[in-house]
Parts: sequence; C-alpha cells; structure tokens
Amino acid sequence: MILQTIKHSAYVLSNNASVAALSASLNTEVADRIADVNAEEARAMAAEAVLSASIATEAASRATAVTNLSASFETALAAEIAAREAADATLTQD
Repeated sequence: MILQTIKHSAYVLSNNASVAALSASLNTEVADRIADVNAEEARAMAAEAVLSASIATEAASRATAVTNLSASFETALAAEIAAREAADATLTQD
C-alpha cells in the first residue's frame, strides 16, 4: 500500500511538472501571438498612413491641375474671343 501511495505521489508530481511545462509553453505561445498581432497592426497602420498621405497629395495635385487647366482655358478663350472680335471689326470696316 505504501509503495502504491509513493508511486501515485510520483505520478502526480510528474503530471504537475508536465502541466507546468505545458502551461508555460501555452503562455509563451499566447504572448508570441499577441506580439505578432500587435506588429501586424502597427505595420498595417503605417501602410495606411502612407496611402492616406499619397491620396491627399494626389487629390491636391489634381485640384491644382484642374485650376491650372481652367485658368489656361480661360486665357485661351479670352484670346480667341479677342481675335474673333478683331476679325469681325476688320471685316466690318471693309
């Protein structure tokens, strides 16, 4: 009976060591996964910030291009109107 109790105690102690090892391994794995998720979140947020900046730059560039095109068109239109008016005046004088 004493031998059986000693064997049982040794088995329980060995199980406690296995449980402790598994628990430590599980804790390490959980910490590793949390670190991976945090790293991925930081990477994604940095990439999104770069994309947002690029979109803002592109939108500003397009707005400037439209403004410049509009000004260029208005200048060309004014020149064309002046030329047509001058031509009409010349034709009217003849």
